[in-house]
Amino acid sequence: PITTGIDRFLELLSVAPYTAGKLVILAPRQREKALNAILHNSHYVGHPMYMENKLAYMFYDEFLKAYASFAGGRPGLQVLLERMGKAITRPALTQ
Repeated sequence: PITTGIDRFLELLSVAPYTAGKLVILAPRQREKALNAILHNSHYVGHPMYMENKLAYMFYDEFLKAYASFAGGRPGLQVLLERMGKAITRPALTQ
């Protein structure tokens, strides 16, 4: 469940707060509405957790596409961050 993943992120943040904003949920595309609903209308939003600012999500198909683009070679760090950054989605906080 999505909420279980977010709870695990909360535990990680208590130990490693510097990971805030760098956390990514890897999910199937059909869970997009559920992800946005939880990150928009749940107790994770706003004070005291502000999880809508601390994590993002990436769909399996986008991850696989970015991964496949590296087949046969090793990208530099900048290229890797750029390609993965394009595949990451931030929660839609407006309706």
